[in-house]
Amino acid sequence: GQVRAAWESPSGKLLTPLDGHTLPINAIGFADGGKEILTAVNPRQIHRWNAADGKPLPPYAAGIRKTMYGSNIVISADGTRAGVAGNGWNVLDLRTGKEIFALPLGSYRGGPSFHPSPDGSLVAAVFSEYGEKPKPSTGVAYDTVTSRVLGDVVLPPVQFGAHAAVAPDGSKFVLAVTRESAKSKEKRELAVTAWDLKSKAQLAEYVIPDVGYGQTYLTAAPDNKSVLLGTPEG
Repeated sequence: GQVRAAWESPSGKLLTPLDGHTLPINAIGFADGGKEILTAVNPRQIHRWNAADGKPLPPYAAGIRKTMYGSNIVISADGTRAGVAGNGWNVLDLRTGKEIFALPLGSYRGGPSFHPSPDGSLVAAVFSEYGEKPKPSTGVAYDTVTSRVLGDVVLPPVQFGAHAAVAPDGSKFVLAVTRESAKSKEKRELAVTAWDLKSKAQLAEYVIPDVGYGQTYLTAAPDNKSVLLGTPEG
Protein backbone atom coordinates (compact mmCIF):
# COMPACT_ATOMS: atom_id res chain seq x y z
CA GLY A 1 0.00 0.00 0.00
CA GLN A 2 0.92 3.65 0.19
CA VAL A 3 1.43 5.98 3.12
CA ARG A 4 0.45 9.63 3.14
CA ALA A 5 2.16 12.02 5.55
CA ALA A 6 2.03 15.71 6.44
CA TRP A 7 4.87 17.93 7.60
CA GLU A 8 4.88 21.35 9.19
CA SER A 9 6.40 24.14 7.09
CA PRO A 10 9.01 25.56 7.38
CA SER A 11 10.23 23.50 10.39
CA GLY A 12 9.76 20.14 8.65
CA LYS A 13 8.21 18.60 11.78
CA LEU A 14 6.29 15.41 11.02
CA LEU A 15 2.62 15.90 11.86
CA THR A 16 1.31 12.43 11.00
CA PRO A 17 2.61 8.96 12.01
CA LEU A 18 5.05 7.36 9.59
CA ASP A 19 5.74 3.92 11.05
CA GLY A 20 7.03 1.05 8.94
CA HIS A 21 7.65 1.01 5.21
CA THR A 22 6.46 3.46 2.58
CA LEU A 23 7.23 1.11 -0.34
CA PRO A 24 6.40 -2.57 -1.06
CA ILE A 25 8.40 -5.06 1.03
CA ASN A 26 10.93 -7.17 -0.94
CA ALA A 27 12.29 -9.41 1.83
CA ILE A 28 11.30 -10.79 5.22
CA GLY A 29 13.18 -12.91 7.73
CA PHE A 30 13.69 -13.83 11.38
CA ALA A 31 16.51 -12.80 13.72
CA ASP A 32 17.60 -13.43 17.31
CA GLY A 33 16.41 -17.03 17.31
CA GLY A 34 12.97 -16.14 16.01
CA LYS A 35 12.33 -13.36 18.55
CA GLU A 36 12.55 -10.65 15.89
CA ILE A 37 11.06 -10.22 12.42
CA LEU A 38 12.98 -8.27 9.78
CA THR A 39 11.29 -6.61 6.82
CA ALA A 40 13.13 -4.84 4.03
CA VAL A 41 12.45 -2.77 0.94
CA ASN A 42 16.16 -2.16 0.35
CA PRO A 43 19.18 -1.50 2.61
CA ARG A 44 17.84 1.99 3.32
CA GLN A 45 14.64 0.58 4.79
CA ILE A 46 15.26 -2.42 7.03
CA HIS A 47 12.95 -2.58 10.03
CA ARG A 48 12.87 -4.80 13.12
CA TRP A 49 9.71 -6.02 14.83
CA ASN A 50 9.03 -7.93 18.04
CA ALA A 51 7.73 -11.33 16.90
CA ALA A 52 5.63 -11.73 20.05
CA ASP A 53 3.54 -8.57 19.84
CA GLY A 54 4.37 -7.05 16.43
CA LYS A 55 5.67 -3.81 17.92
CA PRO A 56 8.53 -2.00 16.14
CA LEU A 57 12.06 -2.23 17.53
CA PRO A 58 14.96 0.21 17.00
CA PRO A 59 16.36 -0.18 13.46
CA TYR A 60 19.81 -1.53 12.75
CA ALA A 61 22.86 0.68 12.46
CA ALA A 62 22.15 3.82 10.42
CA GLY A 63 25.10 2.98 8.18
CA ILE A 64 23.11 0.30 6.41
CA ARG A 65 20.70 2.93 5.13
CA LYS A 66 23.58 4.62 3.32
CA THR A 67 25.34 1.55 1.95
CA MET A 68 23.67 1.22 -1.43
CA TYR A 69 20.31 1.06 -3.15
CA GLY A 70 18.87 -2.17 -4.46
CA SER A 71 15.35 -3.48 -4.85
CA ASN A 72 16.49 -7.13 -5.01
CA ILE A 73 17.29 -8.06 -1.42
CA VAL A 74 17.20 -11.27 0.62
CA ILE A 75 17.75 -11.81 4.36
CA SER A 76 19.79 -14.79 5.61
CA ALA A 77 18.09 -17.55 7.61
CA ASP A 78 19.70 -16.40 10.87
CA GLY A 79 18.83 -12.74 10.25
CA THR A 80 22.42 -11.50 10.52
CA ARG A 81 23.18 -10.80 6.86
CA ALA A 82 21.48 -9.47 3.75
CA GLY A 83 22.29 -9.96 0.09
CA VAL A 84 21.63 -6.99 -2.17
CA ALA A 85 21.71 -6.52 -5.94
CA GLY A 86 23.40 -3.26 -6.89
CA ASN A 87 26.15 -3.06 -9.49
CA GLY A 88 26.90 -6.62 -8.36
CA TRP A 89 25.72 -8.86 -5.53
CA ASN A 90 26.83 -7.51 -2.18
CA VAL A 91 26.59 -9.23 1.20
CA LEU A 92 25.98 -6.93 4.19
CA ASP A 93 26.30 -7.38 7.94
CA LEU A 94 22.93 -6.25 9.29
CA ARG A 95 24.31 -5.58 12.77
CA THR A 96 26.97 -3.13 11.62
CA GLY A 97 25.57 -1.96 8.28
CA LYS A 98 28.91 -2.71 6.60
CA GLU A 99 29.62 -4.71 3.46
CA ILE A 100 31.22 -8.09 4.13
CA PHE A 101 32.11 -8.84 0.51
CA ALA A 102 30.91 -8.58 -3.08
CA LEU A 103 30.59 -11.64 -5.29
CA PRO A 104 33.38 -11.83 -7.90
CA LEU A 105 32.03 -11.00 -11.35
CA GLY A 106 35.22 -12.18 -13.03
CA SER A 107 35.52 -11.90 -16.80
CA TYR A 108 31.94 -12.87 -17.58
CA ARG A 109 30.58 -10.73 -20.40
CA GLY A 110 27.30 -8.87 -20.35
CA GLY A 111 25.02 -7.38 -17.73
CA PRO A 112 24.17 -9.73 -14.86
CA SER A 113 20.82 -10.43 -13.26
CA PHE A 114 20.88 -12.04 -9.81
CA HIS A 115 18.49 -14.67 -8.46
CA PRO A 116 19.04 -15.61 -4.80
CA SER A 117 17.81 -18.70 -3.00
CA PRO A 118 15.15 -18.03 -0.33
CA ASP A 119 17.77 -17.85 2.45
CA GLY A 120 20.35 -16.01 0.32
CA SER A 121 23.02 -18.69 0.73
CA LEU A 122 23.14 -19.35 -3.02
CA VAL A 123 22.84 -16.97 -5.97
CA ALA A 124 22.23 -17.82 -9.61
CA ALA A 125 23.52 -15.10 -11.94
CA VAL A 126 22.69 -14.78 -15.64
CA PHE A 127 25.12 -12.73 -17.74
CA SER A 128 23.57 -11.62 -21.03
CA GLU A 129 24.82 -9.52 -23.95
CA TYR A 130 22.24 -7.66 -25.99
CA GLY A 131 22.66 -6.70 -29.63
CA GLU A 132 21.30 -7.18 -33.13
CA LYS A 133 22.37 -10.82 -33.13
CA PRO A 134 21.51 -13.01 -30.12
CA LYS A 135 24.57 -14.16 -28.20
CA PRO A 136 24.82 -17.03 -25.73
CA SER A 137 24.37 -16.09 -22.10
CA THR A 138 26.33 -17.45 -19.15
CA GLY A 139 24.90 -18.92 -15.96
CA VAL A 140 27.04 -18.70 -12.84
CA ALA A 141 26.34 -20.31 -9.45
CA TYR A 142 27.67 -18.62 -6.31
CA ASP A 143 27.99 -19.69 -2.68
CA THR A 144 27.40 -16.44 -0.77
CA VAL A 145 28.65 -17.84 2.54
CA THR A 146 32.18 -18.25 1.17
CA SER A 147 31.97 -15.90 -1.87
CA ARG A 148 32.93 -18.92 -4.02
CA VAL A 149 31.99 -19.64 -7.62
CA LEU A 150 30.47 -23.11 -7.72
CA GLY A 151 30.51 -23.36 -11.49
CA ASP A 152 29.25 -21.87 -14.74
CA VAL A 153 27.44 -23.05 -17.85
CA VAL A 154 26.75 -21.69 -21.33
CA LEU A 155 23.08 -20.75 -21.73
CA PRO A 156 20.99 -20.00 -24.80
CA PRO A 157 20.48 -16.30 -25.57
CA VAL A 158 18.02 -14.66 -23.19
CA GLN A 159 15.34 -12.95 -25.31
CA PHE A 160 12.57 -11.75 -23.00
CA GLY A 161 14.01 -12.11 -19.49
CA ALA A 162 14.79 -15.08 -17.32
CA HIS A 163 14.76 -16.44 -13.81
CA ALA A 164 17.35 -18.88 -12.49
CA ALA A 165 18.12 -21.02 -9.46
CA VAL A 166 20.88 -23.20 -8.02
CA ALA A 167 20.13 -26.59 -6.47
CA PRO A 168 20.63 -26.52 -2.66
CA ASP A 169 23.62 -28.87 -2.91
CA GLY A 170 25.23 -26.62 -5.53
CA SER A 171 25.26 -29.32 -8.21
CA LYS A 172 22.78 -27.95 -10.77
CA PHE A 173 21.88 -24.68 -12.49
CA VAL A 174 18.27 -24.19 -13.61
CA LEU A 175 17.01 -21.53 -16.02
CA ALA A 176 13.44 -20.52 -16.81
CA VAL A 177 13.35 -18.35 -19.91
CA THR A 178 10.56 -17.06 -22.14
CA ARG A 179 11.29 -17.37 -25.85
CA GLU A 180 9.60 -17.40 -29.23
CA SER A 181 7.48 -20.48 -29.74
CA ALA A 182 9.03 -23.18 -31.90
CA LYS A 183 5.68 -23.41 -33.73
CA SER A 184 4.89 -19.72 -34.28
CA LYS A 185 6.76 -16.43 -33.97
CA GLU A 186 3.49 -14.86 -32.84
CA LYS A 187 3.47 -16.94 -29.64
CA ARG A 188 5.80 -17.47 -26.72
CA GLU A 189 6.76 -20.49 -24.68
CA LEU A 190 8.49 -20.95 -21.35
CA ALA A 191 11.46 -23.32 -21.28
CA VAL A 192 12.81 -24.66 -17.98
CA THR A 193 16.23 -26.21 -18.46
CA ALA A 194 18.69 -27.80 -16.02
CA TRP A 195 22.46 -28.20 -16.33
CA ASP A 196 25.00 -30.14 -14.29
CA LEU A 197 27.55 -27.62 -13.01
CA LYS A 198 30.40 -30.13 -12.86
CA SER A 199 30.09 -31.62 -16.35
CA LYS A 200 28.33 -28.54 -17.82
CA ALA A 201 25.99 -30.94 -19.62
CA GLN A 202 22.32 -30.17 -20.16
CA LEU A 203 20.22 -32.58 -18.11
CA ALA A 204 16.62 -31.94 -19.07
CA GLU A 205 14.21 -29.38 -20.53
CA TYR A 206 10.51 -28.82 -19.87
CA VAL A 207 8.51 -26.52 -22.17
CA ILE A 208 5.23 -24.77 -21.32
CA PRO A 209 3.52 -23.53 -24.54
CA ASP A 210 1.48 -20.36 -25.06
CA VAL A 211 2.56 -18.43 -21.96
CA GLY A 212 1.40 -14.87 -21.29
CA TYR A 213 3.29 -11.77 -20.25
CA GLY A 214 4.37 -11.43 -16.65
CA GLN A 215 7.04 -12.31 -14.11
CA THR A 216 8.24 -15.90 -13.73
CA TYR A 217 9.46 -17.22 -10.37
CA LEU A 218 11.73 -20.22 -9.93
CA THR A 219 13.02 -21.90 -6.76
CA ALA A 220 15.01 -25.11 -6.48
CA ALA A 221 13.42 -27.70 -4.19
CA PRO A 222 15.27 -29.24 -1.19
CA ASP A 223 15.46 -32.65 -2.92
CA ASN A 224 17.92 -31.21 -5.49
CA LYS A 225 15.84 -32.88 -8.23
CA SER A 226 12.82 -30.63 -8.76
CA VAL A 227 11.86 -26.96 -8.84
CA LEU A 228 8.91 -24.79 -7.88
CA LEU A 229 7.76 -22.64 -10.78
CA GLY A 230 5.37 -19.70 -10.77
CA THR A 231 4.10 -18.32 -14.10
CA PRO A 232 1.52 -15.75 -15.19
CA GLU A 233 -0.84 -18.69 -15.68
CA GLY A 234 -0.29 -19.96 -12.15
